[in-house]
Amino acid sequence: MEQSHEQTCHCEGAFLPLVIARSDRRERRSNLKTKQGALDFTYQIWYINYMIPRFDKNGYLPRGIHKATLYAVGKRFGIGSQQRKEIFKGVISVTRLLRKHKPNIKRFLLNGSYVTFKEVPEDFDCIVILRESFDFKSPEAKKLQHSKKLFNGHVLFVMEKDASESEQLIDFFGHDRDGKAKGIVEVKL
Repeated sequence: MEQSHEQTCHCEGAFLPLVIARSDRRERRSNLKTKQGALDFTYQIWYINYMIPRFDKNGYLPRGIHKATLYAVGKRFGIGSQQRKEIFKGVISVTRLLRKHKPNIKRFLLNGSYVTFKEVPEDFDCIVILRESFDFKSPEAKKLQHSKKLFNGHVLFVMEKDASESEQLIDFFGHDRDGKAKGIVEVKL
């Protein structure tokens, strides 16, 4: 008899626990053991590894979209200069607002100098791909419309149904001003 429970927490190394499975088998290689009545229960944790790759020789992430948890973004880009730490606070604030509308958001893509090797980035840029059901009149949406002033970041909204527009934005953000390819981070809400 096996039971599974979803569990989320923050762990070192940008690992996100996916499932904790409980089984009645007696396994000696377990991560955690506990006794309940006369039975031994074994708990195992499986992780999804959202590793953000290293920068290339130009100081950019490799071309493509790299999935990451907010925790991984903070560990990678929210350290170093005071400016990076302040910008990460803005990223956290935007993420909190977006999570309130999670069913209405398809993707949250983070970009700009913040996700490069630049020691002191000016701000962050992001693309939020929305489903049609997103409520633009909500208090969170109104705050997001003033993101530069409130959170030191540019938030660009695009509707899911406008696939060509979102692909164009992703392609545009996937290159620097000189046309060099660079990576984008998709933050898992």
